[in-house]
Amino acid sequence: MLAACINYVVAAVGCALWASAAGSWNSQTLILGGLAGFTYVSSLVLMLPTMRRSGVSITGAVVQLSLMVPVAVSIWRFGERPNELQTLGIVTTAVALPLLAGSSGSSGDAQPRRLSPLVPILFLSTGSSQVVMKEFAAVRPPGDLPLYSAALFASASVFTALWMAFSGDTGRHDDASPSGGEHPQLDEGKELSEGGIGVLLGIINVLQLVFLLLALRELPAIIVFPVSAALGITVNALLSMALWKERPRPSAWLGIALAVAAVVLLNWKSE
Repeated sequence: MLAACINYVVAAVGCALWASAAGSWNSQTLILGGLAGFTYVSSLVLMLPTMRRSGVSITGAVVQLSLMVPVAVSIWRFGERPNELQTLGIVTTAVALPLLAGSSGSSGDAQPRRLSPLVPILFLSTGSSQVVMKEFAAVRPPGDLPLYSAALFASASVFTALWMAFSGDTGRHDDASPSGGEHPQLDEGKELSEGGIGVLLGIINVLQLVFLLLALRELPAIIVFPVSAALGITVNALLSMALWKERPRPSAWLGIALAVAAVVLLNWKSE
């Protein structure tokens, strides 16, 4: 949680400076940003115990499939209607993401897992953060983007700090890992490294949020969220193979092929 907190603080400071320069101020934007920040943290807090009980693969699949929440809301609230090929692309994404979420590791390492009762809450919490993004993109002007981003990351910083204070999770104690083992205690050098990772993630988080919101202004959410999820997790799987020499299961290759097909289908406009 320490890296997450540093990540959010760095992003909040950068976006606050950006918002000050832009000079925009709106209470609705602040509320939407604050709500989005809360859902960021709630999803992170729910993810950790869910991984311990249900494993990384199931948790990853739930997080990725949560894109179905904003897709459903966009169809209901904003009247977005996918064509036949785009509908097939959404379904293909829903099939591909669970395969990709369990892409690494060997089958011999798998341990029996129980489905955590937190799974549906995690699903709704993660999906809700994307719903708030769509709501902002639909109802607020582009000039409010700096203020929204600042409110989101400031809210996430506050809620992460509160969670660390009340739970005692400062990133220094041993937590049970998703595989059932123990995480090694961080030494001073690793703590410094964690701080550096937090700063880097803060910069990446801001860029990811800005580009996602800009995409939501140009394209329907029923296209943006599936494409973002499919491409994101596919690139992650490919980088893991190239940089960390992970050996994906055969299902991962099927997931990558389906994800590529889904992206093509989602961007295919019928005549």
